[in-house]
Amino acid sequence: MKLKRRNNFEIDIEPIDLNLFNNEPLNAVLIIGNGFDKSLGLNTGYSDFIQDETFKSLLKINNKFAKYLLDKKELNNWIDIELELSIYTSRYPKSNNEFEKEFDQLSSQLQIFLKNIDIRKKNKKSKAYKLIEEIISFKTLIIDFNYTDSISNILKELKYDNNLIQHIKVHGTLKDDNIIFGVDDKADLIPKYIFLKKSVHKNYSAINFSKFLSESDSIGIFGHSLGETDHMYFSDFFSKTILEKSSMSGKNICIYHHGEKGRQELHSQLDKLTRKSIAKFKQQNNVEFIDTI
Repeated sequence: MKLKRRNNFEIDIEPIDLNLFNNEPLNAVLIIGNGFDKSLGLNTGYSDFIQDETFKSLLKINNKFAKYLLDKKELNNWIDIELELSIYTSRYPKSNNEFEKEFDQLSSQLQIFLKNIDIRKKNKKSKAYKLIEEIISFKTLIIDFNYTDSISNILKELKYDNNLIQHIKVHGTLKDDNIIFGVDDKADLIPKYIFLKKSVHKNYSAINFSKFLSESDSIGIFGHSLGETDHMYFSDFFSKTILEKSSMSGKNICIYHHGEKGRQELHSQLDKLTRKSIAKFKQQNNVEFIDTI
């Protein structure tokens, strides 16, 4: 990410005040997803979870949804649990009356699994770590979709001057046992499964992402798939990046991906988010793709 330095502003790391930076312009917004932790060498993926004893304990108590996820993982060698929630509930809308209990059990075990991961064993030579080293000198908002505390751990480890970085945890934190796990608002659920929507979660806070993205010079996306379960956070921004003279266009956008398959999968999501206008998205913005491999 190529950033222009501005004056320093004193703020906290923790997401306490959402009136960020006293409404003054940002240098950058950095959006972080699970691929960031994977780049650090931390086995935090859903596929890692399914291979762990915390998940296997669900099979021992005959959690039907866990069994379904295991079958999908064995078939495809990967799994997106949040995406499977919508598929599972549409395929078996009435047959599993214990589903809410099973979902709570799964969420609880996922928290335990992630808490057991030692984030101190991260790879400091990784692109993820080095990116944080680069941005701590700039006025940056980090929008963190991960449940882990890897970002806070790195920031404290780097002993930065505590003046420039603001950090929002979108989906809650492990330390507070309040992770937000579920599906996008546009998921077509029958009423009995409304509890699966992230926006229904008791700890959900509505954040105006478009405001922050429109005010920044540069936007980085590292390890976030821009997948359908999070489209509600990004659809407004990306739909406006294709418009001429829009505050959402004319951005420096740096998107990190893992290999050619990762690049194509991100383009598949961008195709949806820009309403099939990827070419215009690239014309209206300075877009760069960086392979973390």
